[in-house]
Amino acid sequence: MELKRGFVLPLLILTSVVIKDVSATGTFALELQNYLGDFRDFSYDCCDEAPIDCGGCDIGFTICLDNFPSSGPCDYMDVYTGLVGEDMSAINFSSLVGNTTNPILSPSTHGR
Repeated sequence: MELKRGFVLPLLILTSVVIKDVSATGTFALELQNYLGDFRDFSYDCCDEAPIDCGGCDIGFTICLDNFPSSGPCDYMDVYTGLVGEDMSAINFSSLVGNTTNPILSPSTHGR
């Protein structure tokens, strides 16, 4: 059997490729800058009843970093900030959000 000249080089390259496991590390950073609400909760009810309109809300955040589609609980990060503000509708965040540092960091390692 005679090999064609253009076929030998790709065959040699293909046979010399070694497949290795690959891994990577990094850090996911989420910086909260500001929040603007409208005095209402998730079901659009007033947070606190006021004589004329809705009162401010007690604000805290739950942050979840997960795979899509989700396989259950938060795979990579699950953070609750604690109470950030009481009776508020707007916040400009500093280096501390409730009891959580800002930015929120989550180390990540992926491999196969």
